[in-house]
Amino acid sequence: NGHVASTLPPALEILEVSQSPGIWLAREFLTNAECDHLMALAQPALARSTGYDLQSGDSRETEIRTSFH
Repeated sequence: NGHVASTLPPALEILEVSQSPGIWLAREFLTNAECDHLMALAQPALARSTGYDLQSGDSRETEIRTSFH
């Protein structure tokens, strides 16, 4: 009959969280399995964030910038 079933997801709800910097939130954009897969792909490239040490001028790990989430 020429009818093709749609596999498109329902419309996304996109919320503006901040104008400056521009941050938007798209709920249910990815499934939990898709999120897990992307995190597993990125894991080898992830590193702990560092902060600027005012006394030495070096970058060093800090408890303020954790990058745990």
